[in-house]
Amino acid sequence: MRFTRRTVKKRGNTKRLILLIPIVFIALTIILLLIKIDINGVKQKIAAEVSSQLKGEVVIARAYFSLLPYPHVTLRGVKITSPQWGKLAAAKIRIYPRLFSLLQEKVLVKRLQIKGLIVDLVLRKESIQQGKDIFSNIEQTVMRMAPSLDVEGGTVNLLRPEEKEPFFTAHGVAGNMAFSKKGGRLDLRFSSPWAEGIELKVSNQAKDNKGKPYSLLATGTGVKVEKVRGFVLELFGKNETVQEVFSIIQGGNLSRITFQGEGSSFEEALDFERNIKIRGTFVHGKILAPPAPLPLEEVSGEFKIEEAVLQCWDIDLHLGRSTGRKGKLLVGLIAKREAFHLESLIDADAEDLVRYLPLVIKDKGLMRELENFREAQGWGKGRLVLGENINHIRPQVEVKDFQISFHHASSPGRISVDEGQLSLKDGEGVWQADTITWKQFRWKNAAGGITLRDQGINIAVAQADFCGLQCKGSMDSHAGTVTHAFRFWAEEADLSSAIRCLWGVGMDARIEGNFLLDGDMWAEGREDPLREASEGTIYFRSQKGRIYRWTFLSQLFGTLNIIGLVQGDHPDFTQKGFQYDTFTITGELRDGNLYLKEAVIDGPSMKIVGEGKIDLVKGEADMVVLLAPLKTVDTILSYIPVVGKIMTGKDGVFISVPFSVKGPLDDPSVMLLPPKAVRSGLWGVLKRTLQTPVEMFKTISQKKPSLVLPQAKTIKERTTSAD
Repeated sequence: MRFTRRTVKKRGNTKRLILLIPIVFIALTIILLLIKIDINGVKQKIAAEVSSQLKGEVVIARAYFSLLPYPHVTLRGVKITSPQWGKLAAAKIRIYPRLFSLLQEKVLVKRLQIKGLIVDLVLRKESIQQGKDIFSNIEQTVMRMAPSLDVEGGTVNLLRPEEKEPFFTAHGVAGNMAFSKKGGRLDLRFSSPWAEGIELKVSNQAKDNKGKPYSLLATGTGVKVEKVRGFVLELFGKNETVQEVFSIIQGGNLSRITFQGEGSSFEEALDFERNIKIRGTFVHGKILAPPAPLPLEEVSGEFKIEEAVLQCWDIDLHLGRSTGRKGKLLVGLIAKREAFHLESLIDADAEDLVRYLPLVIKDKGLMRELENFREAQGWGKGRLVLGENINHIRPQVEVKDFQISFHHASSPGRISVDEGQLSLKDGEGVWQADTITWKQFRWKNAAGGITLRDQGINIAVAQADFCGLQCKGSMDSHAGTVTHAFRFWAEEADLSSAIRCLWGVGMDARIEGNFLLDGDMWAEGREDPLREASEGTIYFRSQKGRIYRWTFLSQLFGTLNIIGLVQGDHPDFTQKGFQYDTFTITGELRDGNLYLKEAVIDGPSMKIVGEGKIDLVKGEADMVVLLAPLKTVDTILSYIPVVGKIMTGKDGVFISVPFSVKGPLDDPSVMLLPPKAVRSGLWGVLKRTLQTPVEMFKTISQKKPSLVLPQAKTIKERTTSAD
């Protein structure tokens, strides 16, 4: 069949006409609807509905209806004021209604869009107390007006009653809220003065018809803790866990943080003890770590809060002038969570350890004893661990290198430890040090143990070299009382180096020879144990030595020279030295004084014996000394009026001259005494020295029974073997 051109043209026009008819119909219908819709009535209906739901006065400056891109009503200049919650203003609100409901002068909203929103929300006590129901309230209110709400470019201010300045402001609020019979969701984004950005997501979706599980997720970046702290405490300050969290987390910045909760209700989702999970990253944070609290500053690292337990890991921190690296912190935030653990590699300032360590130890007695360590200076590097129960914390320390100096309440001098090491766990530990110094005294290569026990501290010395002497003993500080118990001994030690070590340059003495020594000491007291209550014994013996220089002896010989008793036949003391066969001392320690029972220097040309006491605290002597130089009979006869006694010697005649020696050990005052000022016991010592010099001093008193000392030869055994 053939179609003419006219026939084809007629059929094309018919198709266009058929397509145009629906468009014309729709256009006529819309025109009729526009004529029928009372926009002023719609505006009044909207104002009445909003006023009813929000309990406030509503003002709408303008309202108009638009068809494109979808039929909607635009409201401009909207203001809502309520005495209950505050006020709201919006530059433009676009309402997408159900179109045919408008014909019946009803407003059934499908979707709402708000631009330029400004809300001043007043938080009253009752609204804060009901804060747990805030999502439910929003859900009920918004669902009645619109199942879907979009916000773009809004500002929300939170104010307290009677205050004009907001305590919190959210800028650039944008997001969506949507509700249905199956549940609702809220998705908002904003910034604030205390956060660069915050995203908040809340949902309430039905699941298997077993309730409405609520979930909340807040994510923040660039958060300032101080601002968040005030805001959260304002809203949730009555919650025990919230209070504890922000009593610990005090300040700093969080580069990121997430806040997540789930539950069958909004209240349950905000249960910090069971359901809230918080995780973030600290930058320059400030934490007051329980139980002291310890002021940890410049904290950087990861943290999380879950089931009311705060955990931090990989943290760097400052505690005073001390620094920590790769640290861990675990703290129970409620009474039922007693866990506590603090661990860190440390570069510690000694003053900080002495200041803060007593704060975390609950034992009051031990705290009091630690406080006896004062004016600490120095540093140490190692690992510090505190834990594991917040109510009973035991320190664990692994320090590979430290040096420290301090005063102890019971010590009149400063104590210094150099090149030390310490390992302490569960109140028991070991230590060692290259050098320990107290006043002018110095111990080398020292090692021992330490015990932190209820009410006190015990430091044991297993070994120490004290100027050539070997030492062993302990220092116990308990209930404010300090007890020292030490033993010291030497076998064939060098006398010259021992004197230099003990007295340094202050003692102008040069004595060559070897010596043996055996002694012990026990002291107890609160402020100065050596002076308050002390006792002990000492035995010293040196053979075949020579004294080249000794201020004390020089003064004695000088006096003898003045009276002519050493002229001519006495060796030159300053050049050749004074030779002795034996030099022995036996003494007892009582209350800070060393009482010399016998002190004898037995030389071929002179015998010297003495007795008296030495104040070990002051370093002063109070002694009587007898010198007996070997003289010829002719010389003696000319000096009988001066000397007090004449005794027969082996190769001549010995005469005795008594002296008093008083004052500092390094430079005492020497004076002649009349013979009657000398006790008979000292004369007896001199007599025995002249007649049987090898049969002296068989034993000395034994140590206090309570002191346990290392096994060694007895003094009798030492004396016998030396002879």
